Amino acid sequence: MTTVMLADHKQPGFTLIEAIIYIALFSIIFTGLFVSVYPILTGAERLTNNVAADSETAFILTKINYAIGDTITSSTGSVTTPAPGATANELELTNGSKSYRFEMTGAGCTGPVICRLLTQSTDAGPALPLNNSRVRITGFSVKHSPVGTLPKYLDVTFAANGATTTARYYLRF
Repeated sequence: MTTVMLADHKQPGFTLIEAIIYIALFSIIFTGLFVSVYPILTGAERLTNNVAADSETAFILTKINYAIGDTITSSTGSVTTPAPGATANELELTNGSKSYRFEMTGAGCTGPVICRLLTQSTDAGPALPLNNSRVRITGFSVKHSPVGTLPKYLDVTFAANGATTTARYYLRF
């Protein structure tokens, strides 16, 4: 007598329906993770850009403050540009031995992003950028107090990555 063994048709693994259910569940989980992590990543980038713009703004204002302070220590200090009562897109300060010039330029910008650099030159030397190319400086303007106004002042206004800053500097000359 011959015994025939029937093969067991159970094979390990997933059925097609189980595989589809698992793929759908993993898709839902990964979509949920992506939706929750994406705002964190973009928020960090925005925060980095804002911090860079704030630090560039503080640096530029410090440089202008230094130039004004260095100029007003001299009895011959003056604001060459803009004239009293006028507004200009540049600032030029002079005293007997030094001159400072702040102006906008597009020179030195690289890459696909159009950037504007605020430059400073001292004693007619080369114009050196005050901000890096990651921070776009726009709308640089300087308003000199009207003739006869006391105390005399300069209002310096510019935007760093869209955030506008105005600083008033009182002059002693």
